[in-house]
Amino acid sequence: MSILLYALFFLSGIAGQVTTGGVPVPGATVTAIRGENRIFTITDQQGKYTLPPSVDDSWAVQIEVLGFATCKGSGSTASWQLKLLSFEEMHADIIKPEPPNVAMSGSASELEAKPSVNESTKCH
Repeated sequence: MSILLYALFFLSGIAGQVTTGGVPVPGATVTAIRGENRIFTITDQQGKYTLPPSVDDSWAVQIEVLGFATCKGSGSTASWQLKLLSFEEMHADIIKPEPPNVAMSGSASELEAKPSVNESTKCH
């Protein structure tokens, strides 16, 4: 019986659970990485996932969820505890667009005198 359980464990792949504050995190992206190879799965409603048997301890695993810090570990990690990002941390990675490079001609008074919106399209 124990040989059968041992075989089932190693044939089923790597399994784990993603939580935050003890609460399951459904919909987390779980990525197994080895070199250029990537295998993806998503956590279920209980925050659980299973990776295929080809994924073993030699693979790196990464857990990503919008609004949480990315977790990284090995294929042997079975339990992942996510950290909620602060508002500032969430916006730190956002790329802010460059303002458009607009050439202006004329004086400031001429620019102010010109309406920016056609009179016929103004909202009332």
